[in-house]
Amino acid sequence: MVMAHSLNKFLKTKAKDENSLSDKVPQIELPQLINQTIVGFIAKEISNELKLPSEEGQKIFYSTITNKSAEYHRENGSLLKYAYQLVEWTRDQKDVYKKVKKIEGSEQTKEAILKVYERLKIDLKHMLFTNINQFPNSREWEIYRDVMYASSQRKFLLIDKKELILQESGVLLFSIMIQNHHDISLCRKKITKILAERNISGQDKNSWLLAISEIVTNVLKHAQNGRMMVFERNGEIQVVIEDNGHGFSLKNLPNLIMLSGFSTQNSLGQGFTLVMRIVDQLLLYTTPYGSSVIILKNLATDKVKI
Repeated sequence: MVMAHSLNKFLKTKAKDENSLSDKVPQIELPQLINQTIVGFIAKEISNELKLPSEEGQKIFYSTITNKSAEYHRENGSLLKYAYQLVEWTRDQKDVYKKVKKIEGSEQTKEAILKVYERLKIDLKHMLFTNINQFPNSREWEIYRDVMYASSQRKFLLIDKKELILQESGVLLFSIMIQNHHDISLCRKKITKILAERNISGQDKNSWLLAISEIVTNVLKHAQNGRMMVFERNGEIQVVIEDNGHGFSLKNLPNLIMLSGFSTQNSLGQGFTLVMRIVDQLLLYTTPYGSSVIILKNLATDKVKI
């Protein structure tokens, strides 16, 4: 995990520069220390995004692990307050983007907070929510991935976090929050505009709009909210639809992608098989604290059929 690795590296490096770091850390419970460390790290990253002196970010970080009272984070320094709020909003599964827009602060500060959140949100949710027993061992995951990829004729692929980050590395065409049924039509309008600009129309366009509607409707049905982002990379349109639901069970995925009409409490139901007939490829990143569905359209092909 990027965040965990960075925290480890930062602590080890800075510990060498401190005469006696252990003397400065108060005797507190481990969960509280971990939480304060996460808050401090996020505040330091926001400081870096704002291009403040590096010493300022380091001072902010160490203040969090050398002050026992959690109230310190709320009352001392705006960056600490922002970082503390970011952690609380994530833990409470609030709409972070909407919350950040409402905070008191400059647009530059809001932009810095959102950049840090975008970079760290997967690791942050992992640290806050993950029960390790909910995850299969890597070998089991690999078997499911390979079997489903082959049985779907390379149309469906489970991906890991590194592959998800790669899919989000193209040119961002637009991003929109998914919060209510009105957002379905907004997503369709955005996609229609993008497809029209690339001379994609007729049945091809209508099929893609149907696929988008299926996935966005599922987000509204089974998760509190979500987000749709559209990227263009290497001649492909990549639609990433993420949610904060409870993820997909590995044992149910083969039925979901192969059996039309198969449904579970938190699944797309018949949506998976329908979407897979429309798109060039469907990728899925799923965890107990949220999922990302990525559908791909190769701009060099025109072969979509239902």
